[in-house]
Amino acid sequence: MAQFVRSLTKNFEQGRIAVKIRWLEEFSARIDQTLCTFEIVTKIVLPETAHLSCRYIDVLDPKDLGTPDYFISHRWGANFQTLITAIKHHFEDMEMQGKNYKELFVWLDIFAINQHPSQEQVDDLARLQDVIRMSHSTLLVMDNTGQVLRRVWCLFEIWKTVQFKGVQNLVVLAKDVDLLGLKDIFLQLNCADAQATVEADRQQIINDIKTTTGIEAMNRFIRQALVDSAKHEARKMEAMKEKNAMAYFQALDKAGQMLTLAGMYDEAEPLIKKSLNLCVRMVGEKHIQVASCHNNMAGLYLNQGKLENAEPHQRTAVKISEEIDPLNSKTVIFISNLAQVTLGQGDFAEAEALLRKALNLCLQLKTKAGITKDDMELASLLNSLASVYVQTKRPSRALPLYERALKAAQANLEPQDPELSLYMGNMASVLQDLQRFEEAEQLQRKALDLCQRRLGFEHPMTACVSGNLGTMLGERGQYEEAEKLVREALEVRRRVLGAKHPGTLSSAKALAGILVEGQKFTEAEPLLKLVLEESERTLGPDHASTLKCVEVLAGVLASLGKMEAPIEMYSRLQTAREKELGLSHPDTMSAIGHLALLYFYSGQYYKSAQYFQRVITYQKNQGSHVLPDLLVSLINLTAVLSKDGKYTEALACIDEAISCAEMAGGQLASNIPAYERIKAALMTYLEPPAVAKPTLPAALAATATDLKVVASGSPVSTSIRSPIPESPGFSVAEMVLKTLHEQD
Repeated sequence: MAQFVRSLTKNFEQGRIAVKIRWLEEFSARIDQTLCTFEIVTKIVLPETAHLSCRYIDVLDPKDLGTPDYFISHRWGANFQTLITAIKHHFEDMEMQGKNYKELFVWLDIFAINQHPSQEQVDDLARLQDVIRMSHSTLLVMDNTGQVLRRVWCLFEIWKTVQFKGVQNLVVLAKDVDLLGLKDIFLQLNCADAQATVEADRQQIINDIKTTTGIEAMNRFIRQALVDSAKHEARKMEAMKEKNAMAYFQALDKAGQMLTLAGMYDEAEPLIKKSLNLCVRMVGEKHIQVASCHNNMAGLYLNQGKLENAEPHQRTAVKISEEIDPLNSKTVIFISNLAQVTLGQGDFAEAEALLRKALNLCLQLKTKAGITKDDMELASLLNSLASVYVQTKRPSRALPLYERALKAAQANLEPQDPELSLYMGNMASVLQDLQRFEEAEQLQRKALDLCQRRLGFEHPMTACVSGNLGTMLGERGQYEEAEKLVREALEVRRRVLGAKHPGTLSSAKALAGILVEGQKFTEAEPLLKLVLEESERTLGPDHASTLKCVEVLAGVLASLGKMEAPIEMYSRLQTAREKELGLSHPDTMSAIGHLALLYFYSGQYYKSAQYFQRVITYQKNQGSHVLPDLLVSLINLTAVLSKDGKYTEALACIDEAISCAEMAGGQLASNIPAYERIKAALMTYLEPPAVAKPTLPAALAATATDLKVVASGSPVSTSIRSPIPESPGFSVAEMVLKTLHEQD
């Protein structure tokens, strides 16, 4: 006993005193349950110790104090009651093993460190490492915001715990926390960006890291420590799976989510599957925890781009949650995640409906809780819904949502938080769509500068923002800088994320688009083949996005003179569009028109004429508004028939074109003299051989040069246009002139 008292007194003097969990629960029960930890300090700790300017433990009954069994790492901005609940849930497993966890001692900084500015406070902080050494383990309390990973003291405590005691003594408390929702925070984890209440503390810790391991090495160390801690806990709890199945399930669930965050999908999948099956056995099919497991399974597949595998799990999560309670925060998360799956599948209508529903539920929950300030959850939903409007060509509807989301992010995040770059970038993209080019570029460059300064040039988010700026510049014809930015983004994503990660493929697609616009078809070809291969694998051969990739690649190959593959690709497009849209849909006709053109260039004139005739038949049934398109198709067919030596049919075709031009009038009628000269040239091929063939006048080379069939259907892709004309309206006069001269 005397030994204990001497030790206790020494710890008391040096700020190493921990509070008994029993006292902690009693304390939390008698205070306002809505207070965050920071408010506990300002409203309770500081006032009650002001007369002595001492630590809070200095005014507590010694029977409630002891040497620390556990060190608690947490953030002051979180709800204090949530902190206590997390600690309680963790130790309840010990209670089940016959241990009274309430008699254990936990070290909490708000009680053990003098909160009054003084030398004693400085000394208390300096001895923090000693407390970590003394404690059995460190408990890192996580919540759904993940902001604990953005506090420099918490990162320091993770570092020192693993350094002194190994990952087996770092325990992440994350019960009921959606860890997969913290993907961006996990990937963006950067000690240099982490914050502290006192700037001097932050600078001291950052300098310590720089002079020992280095910032980048420390970032990797902490991410790996979090993963290894969860893996160790899962292995440890496996020995107890019969006695304490729930604790084993929670360890499996946490490890699976952590591995998914780290991109270690092959290791994550069996753990998440096992946790799902175990959860169903414990609580049955219709339980909110089972819904969360399905959500985790969907998240695993979504992160890999396996949308067809993600969808059934995400729909199951939504169904279970809505049946239990349609108005709860988990339902909002699950619906929002389902929207991301359907968005990836190209189903914009369902994605929009789901996001509207999630947004409405979120607002209802906040109204019910009396919350009037827009938070990051709302910002994320606004951002997602706005992105659907952008992708469905409704930028004016997207703009106010992006503006509100950006304001919410600015109100809730630090001014230099890299996450702000995502919101700025999205605003920039919609400003670009609204042709507010200078504003768009300025905002996008600001976002890139923020990422480069705070995350470095090798971070995936920096690569994403850099690629977005490049795509923006490419759309404005600034190909040199655009190519440089997007190429750099692609290289970073390949190194960091892997060659087949969805983000890497997105950069490959963007670079291919810029190369196509710059007529660099040879460089674009391998990129497009990679994108097409992965699109076929993840989305299926007949998905709209896959077919767009097919169309672009076909155009590139045709531009390189490789006609066989493009013909096969456009035949595939025609079949798919006939099946999905019908024979008379403009997109189907566009594919047929491209086939007509490709058959001509490959010397298959008979097939070319057949396909042009199908286009003409379609256009004749569309009414007078398509007369310009019909005229171009007739002249095109004239060129094909001339090349095939079918002058009688070509003559009939040019006669019909002349009639069409006369009917159209205006600018189209001004080309009639040129068409008459074509007719005269064709007539010579029907006269006796003794009559010399006239030479077509040079002026004919300008005939119909600007005539193009109005492009129909969706664009080929977000940032790529097929180098083949989107209609069969090639330069008619040039074609006829070349054909007739060759036959001379």
